Amino acid sequence: MGQLLLISLSVIITIWSIKKYINLCCNIKIADKINLPYIIVPFFTGTLLWFFIAPVIIPILRYGLPSRWNRKWIDLITPFWTWYEEYKPFENYGSDTIVTVAPGGITFHTCCPEFIRQVGERRKDFQKPLELYSVLNTFGPNLVSTNGEEWRHQRKVMLPSFNDAHNSLVWSETIFQTKCMLRVWSSEMQSMPANHTLNFHDHLRALAFNVVSRGSFGVRMMFPGSEDVSSSGDETGIHGKKLKAGHTMKFGKATLLVVEGLKWLFVFPRWFLRYAPHKYFRQVWLGFHEMGICLDEYITNKQSENSKDKDLTSQNAGGRKDLLNSLIENNMQSSATDGLVGLTQQQIIGNVFNSLTAGHETTGSTLFHCMINLALHPTWQRRVQGDIDTIFGDLDTAQWSYKEHLEKLKNSSLDATILETLRLYTPNNLVPKHSVERVGPPKTLKHGNFEVNVPADSRINILMISVHRNPNYWHHKASSTSRSGTDMASFQPERWFVTPFEAEEVNGRALLLNPIFANSAEAKAGKGFFKPERGAFIPWSIGNRECIGRQFAHTEMLIALAIIFRDWSVELDVDNAGAGAAEKGMAWEAASEKAKKNLREGMTHYSLMQLKKGLVPLRIVKRTK
Repeated sequence: MGQLLLISLSVIITIWSIKKYINLCCNIKIADKINLPYIIVPFFTGTLLWFFIAPVIIPILRYGLPSRWNRKWIDLITPFWTWYEEYKPFENYGSDTIVTVAPGGITFHTCCPEFIRQVGERRKDFQKPLELYSVLNTFGPNLVSTNGEEWRHQRKVMLPSFNDAHNSLVWSETIFQTKCMLRVWSSEMQSMPANHTLNFHDHLRALAFNVVSRGSFGVRMMFPGSEDVSSSGDETGIHGKKLKAGHTMKFGKATLLVVEGLKWLFVFPRWFLRYAPHKYFRQVWLGFHEMGICLDEYITNKQSENSKDKDLTSQNAGGRKDLLNSLIENNMQSSATDGLVGLTQQQIIGNVFNSLTAGHETTGSTLFHCMINLALHPTWQRRVQGDIDTIFGDLDTAQWSYKEHLEKLKNSSLDATILETLRLYTPNNLVPKHSVERVGPPKTLKHGNFEVNVPADSRINILMISVHRNPNYWHHKASSTSRSGTDMASFQPERWFVTPFEAEEVNGRALLLNPIFANSAEAKAGKGFFKPERGAFIPWSIGNRECIGRQFAHTEMLIALAIIFRDWSVELDVDNAGAGAAEKGMAWEAASEKAKKNLREGMTHYSLMQLKKGLVPLRIVKRTK
C-alpha cells in the first residue's frame, strides 16, 4: 500500500513538473516577442499566497542554492524588492521596464512614466487584479475593490462628496484636532520621566483618524487624553463618550482593531477568529462585528432622520457635507436628469470603511515620516518655519482661512517637505494591473523610442518606489554613499525648487511660486516649484484610479504641520546633557546615522509601508523665534 502511494505521488509530481515546464517554454516563446529584457524565475509572484509564503521560501532559496543559480532572479521575486534595490536592477538591464517569466505567467515591472501613463489611461485594456483587493471587501464592495461599470457608477456617485465644502471641513477640523494634540503633548511632557519620549507615531495616527472620521461622519471624535473635546452632544452615538446599550466596544477602538488585524480577517474564517484560543484574534473578530453593527445602525438612523426632514436635507445640500451623509442623500435622491441611482447600503458601508482605514493610515504615517525628516534636517526645518511665518504672520489660528491660505501653503517649502516624504516613503509600494483579455493578440504600448508588446493575461507591476527614484525624471546629484550612486534615496526637498531649464532636463515643468515668496532665494534665482512628468510621481496612484481623497489628505497634512511647526521644533532624542559642543555634535551625528539606518531597515510592508514603532525617538521643544 505504501509503495503504491509513493508511486502515485511520484507520477503526480512528474506530470505536474512536465506541465510547468511546458508552460514555462510557452511563456519564454511569448517573452521573446515583447521587445524588453526578461529574466526567467521559478514562481509567478502576483498572488496573495506568495505574499504570505515568500518570507519562508526566499531564505531557503537564497541560502540553499548556489549563488550562481539565483543571483539574477532571487531579488526580483522578493515581495517589495524595490524598497531595497531601488532603481539599480533597471540600471543594470538598461531599461525602465523589466519582464519576469515564470511557469505561472509573465510580469512587467515598470518605472517608466510613459508606460505607466498608458497603462493608467487604457482602462479597457488594463485593470486591477481584484483578487488582490478582496480583503478590502470586508464590509462591502467599494471604489478600490471594483472595476468596470461598477467602479464608474460608484465614482460618479461619490465624486460630488469630495468638494470644496468638504475640504473646508477638513481644514477647520484639522486645526481643532491638532491644537488638542499639542495640548496633550504639553501636558504629557510635564509629567514624563526623563528617559521617555512622546508616542508621535500613535498620536499622529489618532489625529488623522479623528479628522477622517469627521470628514466621513460629520461627528467630532475626542482626541485621546484631551478632556475638553466634546462629542458634539452625541454622548452615546457612533463617536460618543459613553458605550451605547447593546454594544461591547467603542467604534474608534473597533476600527483600529480591524485595521491592524485586516490580514487575519482575510486569512481565517470569521468563526475561527470568534472562537480562537488566542485573545487577540477574538478581539479582531469583536472589532469587525462591532464596527459593522455601528455603521449599519448609523446609516439606518440617518436615513430615517433624512426621510422625516426632507426640507432640512435640501437646505444642507450646498453646505458642509461629510461623506456618509452625502452618500445617504444621494442614495435617497436619485437624479431626475440622468437617472443616476445611489449606492446600496452595503456599498456605502464598504466605501466609508475604506475611507476610514486607508485615509487615516496613509496620512498618519506620512505625517510621522515628515516629522522624522524635519528632525534629521534642522536647517531645512528652520526654512519651513520661516515660510509658515511668512504665510500666517501673527494671525490666530481662528483666522486661518481655507480659501486664502491653502494656496499659499501649496508649492511652499512645507509642501516640498510633504511631497519629498511621499516620494521617499510612499504609503503603497506598487500598483498592480492585469490585462483584461486572457487570450488574444498582445497590446502595443510606447516605451521611449520603441514599442512594447504586452501579451494577453499579463501582470503589470507599477513600482512607485522605483519610479520615484528614477534619475531620468528627477533633479539629482551624485552620491558616493548611495547604492544607486545618486541622492535619489535621500531626503532632499530642495529638488522641488528648480529653474525651467533644470525642469526640462528631466521632462518636468517649473511652476511659478506664490508672490508671497517673491523675496525668497529660490525666486531670486529664477526657480519655480517642480512639477514632474505625468507618471513620474504617483503616491496617490495613477489616471482615473487616483485616490479620490487626495485633496482631503493633502489639505490635512499641510495645515497639521503648519500648526505644529509654527510654535514648536522637532528634534532627535539625543542624550547629551552636560556635554560640550563637540560631544553634542558627535552624539547628534551618531543618532542621525542610527535613525537613517532604521528608516532603511525598519519599514514594514503589510497593507501600507510604515516604520516600526520606537525606532526613531523624537522630542519637541518650544520654538525660539
